[in-house]
Amino acid sequence: MLPPLFRKEPMKRIISLFAVLALVSALPALGFAAVQMPEDCLYSIGVTSSSKMFRVTACQLEVKQGAMTAILTLSSDSYGFLYQGTVEEADAAPRENWIAPIDATREHYSFRVPIPALDEPVEVAAWSKKYEKWYDRQLTFLSGSLRAEQPASKKSATPVPANGRYTLEVHADSPLLQVEHCILTVDNGVMQAEMTMKDSKYGFLFPGLAKGALLADVSQHIPLIPDSDGKATATLPVFALDEEQPVATWSEKKNLWYDRTLQFDSATLKPLDKQAQPSFSFTGGTGRTTISLKSLDEASGLATITFSSSSYTQVKVGGEVYRNENPAGDATFTLPLSMNGETKISAETVAMSKPRWVEYSLFLYTDGSDAAQFAGSEAKQGDPSPVPQSLQRPEIQGLNYTGEVAFEYAAHVRIYAYEGGARLIQTVKGRNYLLVPAGAEIPDGLDDAIIILRQPLDNVYLVASAAMSLIDAIKALPNLHFTGTKAEGWYIQAAKEAMDAGNLRYAGKYSAPDYELLLSGRCDLSIQSTMVLQAPDVQQKFKELGIPLLIDLSGLESHPLGRTEWVKVYGVLFGREEDANQVFELQKEKIENLPDQPEQNPSVAYFYVNSNGAVVSKPAADYIPSLIGLAGGNYLGPESRSSETASVTMDMEAFYALAKSADFLIYNAAIDTAPENMADLLLKNQLFADFKAVQNHQVYVASPALYQSSHRFGDAAKELHAILTYQPLDLSDGFFQKIQ
Repeated sequence: MLPPLFRKEPMKRIISLFAVLALVSALPALGFAAVQMPEDCLYSIGVTSSSKMFRVTACQLEVKQGAMTAILTLSSDSYGFLYQGTVEEADAAPRENWIAPIDATREHYSFRVPIPALDEPVEVAAWSKKYEKWYDRQLTFLSGSLRAEQPASKKSATPVPANGRYTLEVHADSPLLQVEHCILTVDNGVMQAEMTMKDSKYGFLFPGLAKGALLADVSQHIPLIPDSDGKATATLPVFALDEEQPVATWSEKKNLWYDRTLQFDSATLKPLDKQAQPSFSFTGGTGRTTISLKSLDEASGLATITFSSSSYTQVKVGGEVYRNENPAGDATFTLPLSMNGETKISAETVAMSKPRWVEYSLFLYTDGSDAAQFAGSEAKQGDPSPVPQSLQRPEIQGLNYTGEVAFEYAAHVRIYAYEGGARLIQTVKGRNYLLVPAGAEIPDGLDDAIIILRQPLDNVYLVASAAMSLIDAIKALPNLHFTGTKAEGWYIQAAKEAMDAGNLRYAGKYSAPDYELLLSGRCDLSIQSTMVLQAPDVQQKFKELGIPLLIDLSGLESHPLGRTEWVKVYGVLFGREEDANQVFELQKEKIENLPDQPEQNPSVAYFYVNSNGAVVSKPAADYIPSLIGLAGGNYLGPESRSSETASVTMDMEAFYALAKSADFLIYNAAIDTAPENMADLLLKNQLFADFKAVQNHQVYVASPALYQSSHRFGDAAKELHAILTYQPLDLSDGFFQKIQ
C-alpha cells in the first residue's frame, strides 16, 4: 500500500504535497519544536525500522554529556556488523570503524550505535553475513516512548506478560480514536497489539508523535486495513502497559497527522484460549526407536524432535544436514517440518557395526485435530513402513456393486455405483458417504462410520468456497441455500447475484455457523473444507443436529485437473453427472492441446509478501507449480514438500537467493493486496529492484479469482503459456495481469 501522499489523484497529490510542505515550514508555530536532548541517564526507547528484516526487539539509550548512544538488540544474528551511515560510507570506511556486536556469543546480537537525533530517521548500514554485502536501513528512535530506567527503590513499571496472546482494553485520549477490540501478542518481551477500530476514518498510524510521522520514512506508517463492516485493523508495537503511549493518526479527510495517546490496560488482560496441542507422528525406521516432538515454533516452522536413542548423530532434511544437539542423552534435533503435511528425513545411527542411514516420514498437524487421517501415510509410531494411500471399496450388505466412476487425475476420491442408483463417495483414509436416491431404503447393518446422504440435496450449506465454481458450472447453484462466504468474498458472479436476490444466505464461517438459520432452513448437507477439522466442537454440533458433513479434499490434489475433476463428485450429489463430465472434458482438452512448449523452460516464481515482510511461496507439489509446468515454465520454489502443505514461508534473503534470476515473477493476490505498479512492489522490499524479472518488466499478478475457478484451470494454463512464450493475448479480463 502506498503512503498517504502518493495514493491520491494527481491534482490532489500536488495539493497534499504543498500542504505538507507548508506544514513542515510551520512546525514551530504548531508546537513541533525540536526534540530536546534528554538528561543524562539510561533509558529504554522504542525504535521503528525501515526494514522488517532488520527487527529491533529492545533498545536502551545512554545519554552522557550531551551525546546519545543506542544499545540495539536484534531479533537475529544475520548481521555481523553495523555502521552509522549509508552503504556507500560503510564501503569506504576502514574495517576498524565498523561496529561489531557487543557480545557475539548471545543468541540475539546487540550493537552500540551513536545516535544524532530522536524522531528523525537515522541512516544505519547492516552487513549481511550470508550475502557478504551492506544493506541500507533507517531507524527512528521515538522520543514519545522514552522511559528512564527506574532505581530498585522505586516502583517498577508494569512487567511484560509471559509469551502468549491476550485480550485487553485500550483507552484513547480522544473520542475520535476508539479501539473496539485488541489482541496483545507477547514474544520474548516484545509486545504487539492488533487493534480493531470502530470506524475507518484514519488511514495510517505511527508509533510516536505527529512530527515523527512527518519525518519518518513512509514505510514506517502502519496502514489501517478496512473491512466490510466499516471497521479497520492495524498492528502497533506496544512499549509499555498502563502508560500513555503516543500515536499519530493520519486523517484521510484532512490529509493531516494528529497526536493521540493510547493506554493499554493491564488490569483487563485476559489470556486467549490455549491452542490445541500439535499432533505429531512418524513412520519408518526399524520399529525399535520412537520419535517425539519436544517443541514447536509455528512462526518459523522449526520443530525440535527427540529420538528414544542416543545413537543418532545427524539428520538430513531436503539436502541440509543437522547435528545432534544432545550428545550426552537422547538424540535431539531442531528441523524445518512441513506444517499439516509430511516431511521425509534420513537419520544416521551408529548403533550397529558401521554407521547406517535410516529413512523416516514425520507428520505434524498444528491444529491438534483428527486431520492426521489425511497424512501421506498412516500416522502410527514405530511402523516399519508407511501404509499405502490406496482407496478400497467397502462391502455393503444389501447393495449390489455395478461399477465405478472413472477418475483420471483426482487422487483423493473414488465413487462406486450400486443397483438402484445408490452411490458411495469415498475419500482418502476411508471416509465414506452413501448417497441414497429419494424413496430408496437405507440398507440394514451399515457401518456407523458411513455417512448417509439422502437425495434430493436442495438445501445445502457450502463452506468450501473452492467448490462453488464447480457447482455453478453444472447448474446446481439453486441447490445451495446457505454459504460460509459473504457476498463481497465471491469472485463468481452467479454466487453474488444469488446472495443479492436472497436465494443464497450467509450462515457463518466454518468455525461459527448460524445453527438456528440452518435448522430453520432445513439444511440437509454441509460441504466443508479441511478447515472444519480444526473445529471439533463444530463437527460434534452438526452431528447432534443430524446435518451430515462432507469434507471437500480437492485442495489436496497436486494436479490442476485433479481439482477440476472433483466436479464429478458434485455431479453425482446433485444428479448432474453428464454436465460434470462435459465440464471436466473441456478443461482436459484445453490442457492436453496446449501449443508447443517453449524451447527453454522459463523460470517462474509465485509468491506474496506477508505483513511481517516474509515471502510466502507454494511448495513444489502444489497445483499452482503444476499449472506453471503444464504451461511450459520451470517453477522456482521449495522442494520435497507434501501437496498437503498449502504454503511455505521464508525470509526475504532466502527468496532473493531462490528467485533473483527468475524470468517471471507472479504475485499471488489471493491473500495479500497486490502491488499496482513496480513502485508498490519496491515498497514491500527494495531488494526486488535487483530481480531479473523486475528489470525486464516481466512481473504479473495472479487474480484472487483463480482460487475460486477450478472449472477453468485449462483457460488459466492457456493464459500462462501465452505469457511464458511472449505471445500477444488480451489478459485484461483473465487470471493474470501484468504490473506496469
